[in-house]
Amino acid sequence: MSYNATEEELAVYGLDNPELTATVRYMAPKEDAGDDDSTDEEAEEVKTFVLHISRSAEEKAKVKEEEPSEETDTSDDYESEEESVPAYVRIGESQIIYEITETEYESLMAVSYNELRHQEIFRADFDKVTQVDISLEGETYTLTSGKEGEETVWSYGEEEIAVDDFRTALAALTATEFKNEEIGAKEELSMTLHLNDENDPTVHIGLYRRDGDFCMAVVDGEPTALVTRSKVVDLVEAVNAIVLN
Repeated sequence: MSYNATEEELAVYGLDNPELTATVRYMAPKEDAGDDDSTDEEAEEVKTFVLHISRSAEEKAKVKEEEPSEETDTSDDYESEEESVPAYVRIGESQIIYEITETEYESLMAVSYNELRHQEIFRADFDKVTQVDISLEGETYTLTSGKEGEETVWSYGEEEIAVDDFRTALAALTATEFKNEEIGAKEELSMTLHLNDENDPTVHIGLYRRDGDFCMAVVDGEPTALVTRSKVVDLVEAVNAIVLN
């Protein structure tokens, strides 16, 4: 947009007061690193660049005007009718201004805690799980793992079982929205996963029906996120396939 932006241009593009500033640190070869005796660590150094991101001052003002006030509209269903518009970036104190797409802008701006945190309800490596205690429809079932040579073998009672579908369904439990609210009365399923991890030896997950579409996931006693109920149903079916087989 400009190779030699003035203060006025920075203001027009919103970069005099950017919406986001990201500092990126990375390893790069030293310019004076020798080729003979330098190790990889000695041949590299930490470098930094700063990226400023913003929409134009006009667009920021327009969005602010369209935001609902507490008196007029506080519903979650509010959506701005804003058209697709570009955004702008500047590297450090450079006078060059670049235009980026709205999609790139939205990806760069997605840096809130909830957007960056793990989306998986069960975040640990399933290979560390040694036992799963499952509560379903008033019954309790225990799945255990053991070693046969280098191979991990899962059992339910005396029977060897396949846990691929259960593992897949568990991994598919992801947050559609992080919430901390009442968990609801109907427990679909709960389980305690025992891990080969001395820092976090167990994880307890409870899944409670919120409505026909969503369940509330409660992790270690804390309401955490809404998950799609169809994924919970898939997990229930995977458990039933094991214990009712």
